[in-house]
Amino acid sequence: MTAMECASHPGTETFLRCGKCERPICVRCTVYSPVGARCRSCAGNKASPLYQANPGQYALATLAALATSLLLGWLPSLLLLLGPAIYGHAIGEATLRAGGRRRGLGMQIVAGAAALLGILVWHLGGPAGFANPATWSLFHFRAFVTEPFTLIGVILGVGFAAIRVRDI
Repeated sequence: MTAMECASHPGTETFLRCGKCERPICVRCTVYSPVGARCRSCAGNKASPLYQANPGQYALATLAALATSLLLGWLPSLLLLLGPAIYGHAIGEATLRAGGRRRGLGMQIVAGAAALLGILVWHLGGPAGFANPATWSLFHFRAFVTEPFTLIGVILGVGFAAIRVRDI
């Protein structure tokens, strides 16, 4: 095996090539991935169909996430850790299934925003109470952001929803 010169760092000797494009890469350029060593440009490439959702898939994912969050928005207040975990997982799974199993930042935002909205709706009295702005009060909003257990439930619920949809 003969030594090569790194494509990005001239003068640096290497014996390694990118597993995708076959360019010589040195230790500073190497990104280790589940399928082997890659150069930075090949490792950062998110051109996989897994990350390419069309507007219809986003619309279906949003509808499914909102429906799930409105049905289960009461769950994060049920149990301190288990309720938000189940709630977030259910919203993330609904987002994935309705969105054609597409992942990425856009789907994470859909799942996280739906989870936040569902918790907010149920904290303001459920869908019936949320639909009537006259029942809202500053107390409800203040309690929503200052009660420690509510904050923990919100953070965990939104976090679990987004994590369920994140990159593999």
